[in-house]
Amino acid sequence: MTINVGIVTAEALVLGCDSIASITEHLLDPFRQDVTENADGSMRIDFDMDDLVPTVTGAWGGVTKMFELSQSPPVAAVTAGLAKLNGLNMSSLASEFAATRHAQQATHSAPVTVEDVATSFLRFMRTRYEQHYADSPLPEQFRDGPEFLIGGFGTADAFPSLYRVSVQEDSCHLEYGGGEGGVTWGGESDAVERLLRGYDEEIRFKVDALYTGTMRIYKAEVIQAATQLLNSFSAQPGDAMESLQTRLPKPPVIFPWAAEKLEIRYADLPLQDAVDLVAFLVTLQSARAKFGSGVATVGGSTHVGVITKQRFEMLEEPQLKHTHTGFTS
Repeated sequence: MTINVGIVTAEALVLGCDSIASITEHLLDPFRQDVTENADGSMRIDFDMDDLVPTVTGAWGGVTKMFELSQSPPVAAVTAGLAKLNGLNMSSLASEFAATRHAQQATHSAPVTVEDVATSFLRFMRTRYEQHYADSPLPEQFRDGPEFLIGGFGTADAFPSLYRVSVQEDSCHLEYGGGEGGVTWGGESDAVERLLRGYDEEIRFKVDALYTGTMRIYKAEVIQAATQLLNSFSAQPGDAMESLQTRLPKPPVIFPWAAEKLEIRYADLPLQDAVDLVAFLVTLQSARAKFGSGVATVGGSTHVGVITKQRFEMLEEPQLKHTHTGFTS
């Protein structure tokens, strides 16, 4: 998994991500299934596809998940989800797209929007995605596709914009633009969601499921109480009405989800504050993965990039170096 974070301010877009990649396989736990012994002593397990559990079998760091898609206008992306298509990682594919686009731009001078770049990149990646699964025996429900947060400045834009692109869903959705500030995220993000929203999607799912179940019971109780009351009206003499129990169950409480979010004026954030906040959110999710149980699927170096109207810049990026110079005699 991955953590991607994007903050849009009035003057820039700040992107952040971690640098761990992981391998996930769908495995079957035989000890959670019904095992049948055949006449010859061999064992048989009957299972449904839903019994297959996604399991992380390996992870490594040093992965590049942030890359430039266009120099002019400045547009960059961060990625989550599937790490490779047709044997090529997302960084290599993005470099191929950027080089192709740069050659095309050399012969065209029309204004370009961030949406132009995002939708063009989606078409590019969708073609590779379809090629990747063309001969795959993997059932559709287990197929995965990369997702991207793509943003920057269009040729004529005064403010940055940010799009969410899903290759698997073949969709490109505007998150923020036109001077609107905000924060968004992708990948494994429960710690980030809990801080900014006061809850995460899993918590909300559980609470909503509990609410739905409670409401179902409540409605049944109301119907039962009303039915008993009506039956009593027809069966009881008038002087016995005072002894009837007419109190109905109290309705369950509806939780105000939006009330707990952390109020931040994202559009007004100074650039350094936006950089600090993005780095903090990525590191927070990395800490959640490190200190939780299981294989850490978020972590490694935190990468932060800034897109202004002039350029895209990755901050404090280390250079490749060679330190293993051999053994002395």
